[in-house]
Amino acid sequence: MFRRQGFRHWRLVFSLALVVALVLGAFVFSRKPALGLTTSITTDKAQQGIDPAYALGETVTILGSVALAQGEIKAISQVWLRIAGPRPLEVNLPISEGTYNLTDRLPVDGQGQPLTSLNCTVAWDKVTYAYGFTGAGYGYGYKGGISGGKISYTCQYAPPEDLVAAGDYQTTIEAAVPGFQPVLSAPSAYSLFKPQPPATPTPTRTPTTTPAPVTGGGLVATPTPKPAPTPTPHPTATPTPPPTPTPPPTPTLTPTPTPTPTPAPSPAPKTTPTPSATPAPRPPPPATEVETRPATEVARQIEAAAPIEAARVLEQVTTTKVVEVFQQMAADKAARVAEQMQPQKVGAVLEQMPPDKASQVMQEMASDKLTSTVPAMSETALTERLPKLTPQKLYQIPPQVLFNALLNAPTEALVSETPPTPAPELPLPVVVYTTPSGARYLAVKTTAGEWALMMGSPFPIRKVLVKFRDQLSDVETDAQELDSRPVDVPSDPPGVRAGKLFSITLSQAKPEDVLAAHLTVKVEKTWVAENRIHEWSVQIYTWGPDKSTWIGIPTKKVDEDGQYLYYSAVPTHFSLFAITGQSQPPPLKMTVSGLQVSPTQVLAGAPVAVSANITNLTAQQETFVVPLWINGVAEGSQTVTLAAGAKGNLQYSVSRQQPGTYQVRVDREMGPFEVTAQVQPTATPTPVPATTPAPTATPAPRPTPTTTPVTSPTPTATPQPTVAPAATAVPTPAPLPTPTPPLVPTPTALPPPPPGGGFPWVWVILAVVIAVIAAVAVTLLRRHPAASSLPPSEGAE
Repeated sequence: MFRRQGFRHWRLVFSLALVVALVLGAFVFSRKPALGLTTSITTDKAQQGIDPAYALGETVTILGSVALAQGEIKAISQVWLRIAGPRPLEVNLPISEGTYNLTDRLPVDGQGQPLTSLNCTVAWDKVTYAYGFTGAGYGYGYKGGISGGKISYTCQYAPPEDLVAAGDYQTTIEAAVPGFQPVLSAPSAYSLFKPQPPATPTPTRTPTTTPAPVTGGGLVATPTPKPAPTPTPHPTATPTPPPTPTPPPTPTLTPTPTPTPTPAPSPAPKTTPTPSATPAPRPPPPATEVETRPATEVARQIEAAAPIEAARVLEQVTTTKVVEVFQQMAADKAARVAEQMQPQKVGAVLEQMPPDKASQVMQEMASDKLTSTVPAMSETALTERLPKLTPQKLYQIPPQVLFNALLNAPTEALVSETPPTPAPELPLPVVVYTTPSGARYLAVKTTAGEWALMMGSPFPIRKVLVKFRDQLSDVETDAQELDSRPVDVPSDPPGVRAGKLFSITLSQAKPEDVLAAHLTVKVEKTWVAENRIHEWSVQIYTWGPDKSTWIGIPTKKVDEDGQYLYYSAVPTHFSLFAITGQSQPPPLKMTVSGLQVSPTQVLAGAPVAVSANITNLTAQQETFVVPLWINGVAEGSQTVTLAAGAKGNLQYSVSRQQPGTYQVRVDREMGPFEVTAQVQPTATPTPVPATTPAPTATPAPRPTPTTTPVTSPTPTATPQPTVAPAATAVPTPAPLPTPTPPLVPTPTALPPPPPGGGFPWVWVILAVVIAVIAAVAVTLLRRHPAASSLPPSEGAE
């Protein structure tokens, strides 16, 4: 009996373990990462569970964060810290890691001194700067890691010590994300109170000396806190003889030794109460006065005012005056005010401002506000100002908005790209040799239809990627800088040449093996400044395959740092290259129209035909390189030669294996197509009925009862016919794998939201759970043998 009970315990324990493992496995493996930017904020006392009340002069530690989900990419344009209450505050917080003194961004008193202080530390936890789909489109943004990421803020805020500031406050951290939500915010409430214990003992001591000079006592009643900065009477507290001549030098100021401990820690703020009474509300000057006052004075008052209040005043002022005021303001503070103004007014102001200053203000503006301002500006003004923005900022503006506002600008300068990603299974290229003027790399292996990194030097080359038609081995890429133009090249390309020419050649690969190529180069900022090069005019030229002319390749600025600007291009072949630039963007030479994508819905792997018309706008024969882009990634280029004013046709064929919606772009023409998974449900229903007979084979397991009772032959007579199929029924459990094919389509649906490799810890959890249950089972079983060793009588009881 006890053995049977022990067996039952074993079955119970392992059944429980199996159920728990299955539940946990189903829960974990069915998880899908929930994407969504979140914000949170609290104070140091609230985080510790303490009533968040602070004395004036006590530093408030504000803890905030902006969280990204697993693999999520969002273009966070602005993060604000806003404090609402008797003393409101609004500060634009940095996003990059570091420690910042933000006191210069705070309001000031009449003497230009800050009323408060603010220091913030920004830390990234599993957050990287990445390029991808940000919600509003493809561009640069901040990406969460495998288990999500967080941008944390730790801010030390020292509120002013005055009665006006006492009261309840609500602090909010807000994040602006184009295309996601207007504003993400999280509030936290706390109180500031002015300690009053020191005020009560002072009147009890002052009456002792005040009877002689009554007027002096009257002065002490109210200004006792203010004369505190005069520490000289403190030493005179030692000569306190009763004679009457002594009170005049120290008219009742001697009783102030009791409050002297309070001014000692913060003597500077004591000077602020008197002027702070007027600038406490920080109202901007009236519009009528703004027109007549000096711009420097108005700028200081506008910076001290709330942006929305300052914007209301500047809306009523002439554009010329607003330009003067903005030029005297810091770019980020001018941007905060501009964000609260009407787009038409902001556009007019930015047009009249010097291009450099206007670009700085536009760089600091929120992307949604900048997007609404661009249509209010002229194409000439935009062409002078937008190139000075960082690519990350410029490409946050939707392409169609830029297309409509900049009819004559180079198309590729207005649209971002997603850099091609080499196949992860491919090894990095091997450096064969490098010299100051050249390098050779060896790609040991390539994969058909996948991007492969071929080389990363020498200057000015930053990176070369190639997509091959077939799998190749030992492909060598050779790059050389050239001091002068080869003898077989009769002319230089148009424009100012940047540095030296360079050549790129491939060995062990034919030109027809190349499906697409992607080239990134770096250009020195000093060359751009010295030659007054317009950043939209930088172009990569290649010597044509016919060895007769230079061909310009559409080029886009993709990045920049303190020393270089980085440009990318999609060449059609490898040859001699040159980087050129001019003082103005080159005029448009061609236009693309009539994009056709057919069919717009296909199965995975099926071809999609893309066609468009191209027109030569020049008065001479031209050769054009027209790239094809899919979801911002270069798919390839096509070369078209047209006579003056002639029209031609572009033809591409593409396919995709992953289900989803894809956006095709050729020049300024865009169109989508959708890929669906290849599912053959007709084969799956037949295995499902095939599995239903399998339950009829379940009586076959009754051979187990046959071991104990032999009386079951009578029932076995009925299964006997089924026993004959039982030999065939034994394979019927084999069809159980056939139900797994229906599961195959479901994993194919999962890749669009990849979980990001979080499975190893799942197995650890399952192993721990099973181990714990097994330990419990062992403990129970150890107890049963002791029970079974009891005498039969005790066991029977």
